[in-house]
Amino acid sequence: MTEALPGRGRRPAWARQGGQALVEAVVALSALALVYAAVLRVGAWQEAVLQASHASRHAAFLLARQAPEDAVAGEGLRAERSRSLPDAAQPGGRDEDAGALRRDWAVQDAGIVRAAASRRPAAAADLPAFPGTGRGSSWQPVFVRHTAILAGAGHAPDDGAVQRRVAGSATAWRNAADRSVRLGRRIRDAVADTDAPWGRPAPEFDWLSAWAGRVPERLLEPRRSGAARR
Repeated sequence: MTEALPGRGRRPAWARQGGQALVEAVVALSALALVYAAVLRVGAWQEAVLQASHASRHAAFLLARQAPEDAVAGEGLRAERSRSLPDAAQPGGRDEDAGALRRDWAVQDAGIVRAAASRRPAAAADLPAFPGTGRGSSWQPVFVRHTAILAGAGHAPDDGAVQRRVAGSATAWRNAADRSVRLGRRIRDAVADTDAPWGRPAPEFDWLSAWAGRVPERLLEPRRSGAARR
């Protein structure tokens, strides 16, 4: 009688499980492909959201710096202004002098500016199809972001603009300053001969321009920890 060789007629364990391993590999690769597509798609969406947010904020702050509304409008960007508040809700209320100051200082509310930017993720056709959407790889959502800001509320782009606004206010500056300048010039003319031998400088009646960009030195000093300032 012939003895069977050990293991003859039986397949090894790794050979019997070959088909199962193939199915598992297909499932795993499908899951990895799904994750890959999701990461790329979500990343493109996130970039579009950030672009829309930055564009709306940039446009809103341009409007706050007195840029015309049509100057910031463009592709995927629009700006609009809400109705201004009534006089009773404005700074100073219905008082006539307060209204004059609001107009002189450009602090009267002219309405909230709303800038909206929309962005569609770029290179949509290059992204893999997102399983379950049923729309193919070319479908992409449009993201819209809004920024609202109070423009024209006394904002000034630089020191010179602040001084021009102050100088142009009849109620807060010009009326009183003009009277003082007239009186000062009369005094200057009356004492010019007396002051001439002393070499004194002539009076300066431009009381605003000389302060352009000037900040008191004590305010520029670094603060010392624990040191009290008066």
